[in-house]
Amino acid sequence: MGWEATGGGVISPLLANIYLDSLDWKMSQRGFQMVRYADDMVVLCKSRKQAEEAPSLISTWMNEAELELNHDKSRVVDMNLPGNYFDFLGYRFKLSKAKRMMQLIKPGSKQKLKQTIKPLTKRNNGYSME
Repeated sequence: MGWEATGGGVISPLLANIYLDSLDWKMSQRGFQMVRYADDMVVLCKSRKQAEEAPSLISTWMNEAELELNHDKSRVVDMNLPGNYFDFLGYRFKLSKAKRMMQLIKPGSKQKLKQTIKPLTKRNNGYSME
């Protein structure tokens, strides 16, 4: 039985970082750059060949570690194509027309933030707080 991160726990990101450290090392040794927080990751590739190789390397490592890859959340994105983007940690990343990376708040994240803040900032209907 493999290790599984449980969402929402305080220690889960720490355990994921410890457990997945060897994946970071393996990918780095193969020339990949990764950005990872707990079990969410983005693999940066310099070429189409690397982009085709990365999922296979990750799947092999995860099988050996008795972990499962969430295929619904995994995809290869060519950021050079117009309109392409990827979501990571509540942000949407895409290239501007000037080919600069833009970091935008993901629409669902913005709505969730508003719902969280609204009760905390609710007005007192004009009544004094004293």
